[in-house]
Amino acid sequence: MKKCRLFVITALLIGALFGMGACGEEKGLSAPTQFDINEEHQLTWDAVEAARNYAIEIKSVATNESKEVTSRRSTTSLADLAEGDYEIRIKALGNGKTVEDSDWSKTIFFHKKYETGCIYTLINGNTAYQLSKYGEAAGDVNIEGTYRGKPVLEIAPRAFKGCTAIENVIIGDNITKIGDNAFYNCKNLKSVTISETVTYLGEAVFQTCGNLESVNIPKSVTQIGDYTFAYCRSLKDIELHDGITSIGEYAFSDCSSLTEMVLPDGLTSLGNSAFTGNLALQSLTIGSGLTQISESAFYMCKALETVEFSENSALTVIGANAFGDCVSLSSIVLPEGIVELKNSAFCMRGENVTDDAGNETVVFNSKLQTVELPSTLKKVGQKAFFGTGFYMEALLANEPYIYADDWLIACSMEVRTTVESIEADTWKETVVGIAEGVFQGCEKLQTLRLPYGVKYIGTAAFYNNPKLFSIDLSPKMSEDGETVEGGVLEIGDYAFAYCSILRDVKLGVKQYQEDKEISVGSVERIGQNAFLGCSRLNNSEKNVLTPNSLTSIGKGAFQDTAMWKEPQSGIVYAGNWIVGYNASEGQVTSVDVKNADVMGIADYAFANCKTMSSFILPDDSKLRYIGKGAFYRCVRLDMPNFSMTNVRRIEDYAFYGCEALFSIELPMRLTSIGRSAFSGCQQLKDIDLSGRLVSEIDDYAFFECINLQEVKLGNHIKTIGKAAFYNCSALKEAKLPNTVTSIGSHAYYRCSALTDLTIGDNLESIGDYAFFGCQALRKVDLGNNVKSVGNYAFYRCDSLLIVRLNDGLESIGDYAFYGAEKVTALTLPDSLKKVGQYAFKGWNGLTTLMIYDNLEEVGELAFYGMNNATIYTELSQAPNGWATSWNPSYRPVVWGCTLSDDAKYVVSVTMTEITLENAWAQGGFVEPICLGYTFAGWATTEGGEVVYTAAEIVNAPVGTTLYAVWVE
Repeated sequence: MKKCRLFVITALLIGALFGMGACGEEKGLSAPTQFDINEEHQLTWDAVEAARNYAIEIKSVATNESKEVTSRRSTTSLADLAEGDYEIRIKALGNGKTVEDSDWSKTIFFHKKYETGCIYTLINGNTAYQLSKYGEAAGDVNIEGTYRGKPVLEIAPRAFKGCTAIENVIIGDNITKIGDNAFYNCKNLKSVTISETVTYLGEAVFQTCGNLESVNIPKSVTQIGDYTFAYCRSLKDIELHDGITSIGEYAFSDCSSLTEMVLPDGLTSLGNSAFTGNLALQSLTIGSGLTQISESAFYMCKALETVEFSENSALTVIGANAFGDCVSLSSIVLPEGIVELKNSAFCMRGENVTDDAGNETVVFNSKLQTVELPSTLKKVGQKAFFGTGFYMEALLANEPYIYADDWLIACSMEVRTTVESIEADTWKETVVGIAEGVFQGCEKLQTLRLPYGVKYIGTAAFYNNPKLFSIDLSPKMSEDGETVEGGVLEIGDYAFAYCSILRDVKLGVKQYQEDKEISVGSVERIGQNAFLGCSRLNNSEKNVLTPNSLTSIGKGAFQDTAMWKEPQSGIVYAGNWIVGYNASEGQVTSVDVKNADVMGIADYAFANCKTMSSFILPDDSKLRYIGKGAFYRCVRLDMPNFSMTNVRRIEDYAFYGCEALFSIELPMRLTSIGRSAFSGCQQLKDIDLSGRLVSEIDDYAFFECINLQEVKLGNHIKTIGKAAFYNCSALKEAKLPNTVTSIGSHAYYRCSALTDLTIGDNLESIGDYAFFGCQALRKVDLGNNVKSVGNYAFYRCDSLLIVRLNDGLESIGDYAFYGAEKVTALTLPDSLKKVGQYAFKGWNGLTTLMIYDNLEEVGELAFYGMNNATIYTELSQAPNGWATSWNPSYRPVVWGCTLSDDAKYVVSVTMTEITLENAWAQGGFVEPICLGYTFAGWATTEGGEVVYTAAEIVNAPVGTTLYAVWVE
């Protein structure tokens, strides 16, 4: 033991001596090797053993200037380098005593691409970037579509807000979204060039960019949001392309350098005050698609001289103050189709002027002298033309009546205070309408006989005339006494309200037909509250309140009249119409109408009558009209027992919220069902439209009828409105006949029991969210004519097994078929041009996807989660319009295939160096599918024997043409 111990000690001493000798020698380090620069411009190299630090020499090729930095780790960032070419060397540093520095490494050449100086944030699972903040950006900024090897998809909200350093901006490809307020208040920004890939311009994106002179709106942008260009006072010209459908509120307000504006034909929506305060605007052209000019849209455009409308104008309404204070406008010709001019539409308010003596007066300097109004016009609002040139001339000339074309728009103060009777011969012969409030509060007016040519009496036209006791609006009768000529068609809301002593009202004349008295007239509509508070008006024999021409009586039209105090079994009648119920006479529980001559039920006549459980009319009832909201929220009404043989339309909200309603027989002549007509009828079990003439089911018609199990649509239906069957969770079947041409958004939203869907051959579009959350739906066959499938149309239809996309289909929206994980095969037809983002996300069961070569656009993550699919396509590579993340699961792709003309199967493929992509993916290449056939493998000659299986396609040499072998 002692000898052994001695040997060990000796060996240790010798080792220590050798070690000491080694420490005395200087040791040189190896030069760094294995360099890499990643997408983030991070330079790395293999660590050198015993190195304490590293020296990095960076030399600019352009300037020959060098700088040296040190790093404790085997990595350094090159992100802060300016654009240009660089030569880089690295050496390992020792301790300066016993370990010498290495030699310089080999020279690394690095090209630093242009960077904006902006700050970027990774998004979409680190696959793309968002420009999140302007950072050090200044001067001319080129926001490229790719940053450090990854696509830049969006500019964040407020990214450049308040940045005064930028002047000219170019927004590159890949960017699809520019967020709200992105360039808000960039005071020195002069020009912006936007890529055609951008589809969204945020609200107020360029607001208060006071020096912005030029900007393009790409054809990919269809909506301009609120305040987008507000206060861009240097913007002189901007072109709105035909694809723009909406312009938001204040979008171009106070753009005081714009001189001309052309609203394209595709524009359908214009926000309030969109162009207000554009002081230099001289010329305006309004396209054919716009239906309404919104409130104050062109208010204070004081230089506006000409307004031209499209020959095919769809305008129906000109909003309040729309052209207010457009003082340079000398004439206006409004197109046919316009129904209403709202209050102050062309009102000129004048300017306060102080003379030398300090007296202040209001001066009206409007040039508007001539106005041509369309024959379609039915309503003219209060002060619609106040202060215009022709208005002020008539006023100063003390004319008793002031006209705009053939409309009476005002009367003098003398008429208001002295006139006792208005006779037909005192007005302009061609007058067709009375504007809102013209005779409101006439102190002495007692009797009224309008000219036969007057068709429209405006809102509150004779409101609160305390001495008016008699009005005669009856039409002129033909010489044979059988037909009417002329006469009032519409009596506006509140037209005669609070004429407290009004008692004699003739809206028609009485005649005898077949020994029976009838009332003949021209009036078609009596507006809401039209005779409200006329406390002496009753159903006197000499009154004619409901002529045979009448089709609608508004809510409360005869409220608080004498007839309101004389109900029959709680029901209030005006002539042969039911106009309400008087709850003060006791609870209304059952209505049994004995009079078969009742023609109509006024709007909201029984609204909120929560005690009524039954409504009965005689079998020979002549009922023709059920007004809007007639039985609104009659929560106990279970099954109306009355004949509706002559009823043509179920009006909006007619049975809204009738929670106990379980059955209703619809009339054979019915042509349409209005908005929310049966919304919330929770006990309603079935609707049968077969044999009926119904062509339209309006928005929300059967909204949340949660027990509705069966709907027979009949053979005349054309349109199914927005949310028509929303959350009808018991509905099992939707058979859309060939007559259906459109389905609105959310039409069958969350119909969770829906298992069977049949789509007719004439349906062209399926709206957004149309079948969202129909979790029991097993098959979708788009028929033969569908061109577009909306966003979220079949989202989370989790039970789907089969999806057939038709020839002719052109676009599939975002998230359209999201979550159909049980579908195993899919062919995208050769007509398809666009697939939205996430459109087929989560199709885990899909094994084969076939794509023709016409597909131009594929959105972000469109095929995300197709973890088992192989993609066969005619394309040789992904087109520029495809998002870089179109195949985020990196599934195998066979490029350059030949597909059958009927889009059912793969015919062949010729192998090239780029034919196969992602060959290493889990599961490899999966065999293609053809319905009714089995894929046997690949042959190398047409009609030959199988040489390769689906998975063995990777072994086929370049240049080989493979032919799919199908076995029936």
